[in-house]
Amino acid sequence: MTYHTPLNDHGIDTLHGGWVGYDRRSWVVKSQSESHVEFCIDSPDGEQGFPGDVRICVTHSITEENEWVLSYEGESLTKTTILAMTNHAYFNLNANVDNAETVDDHVLTMPTASTVVEVGPTLLPTGKIGSVVDAAFQYMDFRTSKTIGRDINQGTVTPTGGYDNAWVFDDWKVGNILKDVVTATSPKTGITVTMSTDQPSVQVYSGNFLNSTDPALRIPRKKTQTTGSQTEYYHWRGAFTLEAQHYPDSVHHDNFPTTLLKKGETYTQHTRYRFSTASN
Repeated sequence: MTYHTPLNDHGIDTLHGGWVGYDRRSWVVKSQSESHVEFCIDSPDGEQGFPGDVRICVTHSITEENEWVLSYEGESLTKTTILAMTNHAYFNLNANVDNAETVDDHVLTMPTASTVVEVGPTLLPTGKIGSVVDAAFQYMDFRTSKTIGRDINQGTVTPTGGYDNAWVFDDWKVGNILKDVVTATSPKTGITVTMSTDQPSVQVYSGNFLNSTDPALRIPRKKTQTTGSQTEYYHWRGAFTLEAQHYPDSVHHDNFPTTLLKKGETYTQHTRYRFSTASN
């Protein structure tokens, strides 16, 4: 069968689950404690054009080791469907020191990410996997530490560059346990976040479309993140994401790991962000 999902990304493709993705749904708290909260939703057959009744729960936990742990579980109750979830939290580890506008100075390391998902002019995957050893992708080589900003202007996300790409981990296989795969550090504060996941790739987005000047687009900072009494806004390239995920657009590329979820099957995903500082 053919299913039609919303073309909510410039009329080209379905982004973030459609016009009303799970990020815009009201979730129900199923359980909670001092260190965790479990959110659940039921997604009916046909929601945003996707097939099947799906039940999803996501548990957020914090640990004594300064970890934020995300555990996902989804079950397709009636039909084969597609399920590929992630988290789009923004990170800026500068802690507003010197009111630094961008995260270009953050040092990023992905030692096992030697390949990337190739994308075309509209940022949709072509189905090919590129090597960071090749000249066309060398600017995306983070196997050894380098700043986000060093080669960012060579990116093809916007006319002025930027990253919004999926890096693939070399040693991933179905059934992986959590592995440390990405670290990012602010030289201003020494704060480091280490991402561990059982997923095959990570989408790194460098805030290319954040806008601090356009009144229609800009997002105000929280009061705890401002330096004066006037409202301040999140800057262009003022944050980055580490989105643990399957390859984007896997449903259209047979050579990508599958995101199909059959009736009665259970989808799981586990991702952990561990925070530390240079002193510990």
